[in-house]
Amino acid sequence: NQRTLQAEADSKLRNTILEASSAGMVMINQNHAVEYMNTVAMKLEGISCYQVGDQLKSDSVMSKIVATLDLRDSLQNWPENEQTIKIPETGSKSDRQYRYSLHRVVNVNDEPSILISVEDVTAEERERAAFFEQEKNKTLNGLIAGIAHEIRNPLTAIRTSAEMMESKGNNEKFRAAFSQYIPQEIARITRLIDNLLDYARPGK
Repeated sequence: NQRTLQAEADSKLRNTILEASSAGMVMINQNHAVEYMNTVAMKLEGISCYQVGDQLKSDSVMSKIVATLDLRDSLQNWPENEQTIKIPETGSKSDRQYRYSLHRVVNVNDEPSILISVEDVTAEERERAAFFEQEKNKTLNGLIAGIAHEIRNPLTAIRTSAEMMESKGNNEKFRAAFSQYIPQEIARITRLIDNLLDYARPGK
């Protein structure tokens, strides 16, 4: 009938749009059966073709994402924001990271299905982590240089005072000033070191 023809035409249009997506797009029903999968998703699955009704590969990215979901609940109450999942990379000690989102759709039989959009964002996250590490190191290097400068000043004063002890050690005024000044400079150095240690602690 006309309604069926229209639904099929809408389905073909939707599939054409999904095929053009740069993300992996998979549509599955409540039984985890595949209803649609674009080329990018097939690449993530490690397959070259699929049949409607196929099950996702047990060790695939899509399957691991689905394993985190209660699809019957997801069809009604799926998270609207994007989620991420980390999966160990074969032959490597690092993980690959994927960003995915869920969308409720209705198939040609007016039955609810779920469309999963997946992107491999490993390179993006590694680049972000490298940039963060670079910026952190720049900040830390600047902080260390500043601390070194601040410590050098009181150390110079302490050294000068120590050198003068030989010639002025018997001068009571000098000894009084020395005994007051040196602890102050040492306390200053201690504060600088404590501040550096505070900055270096996790969460700073």
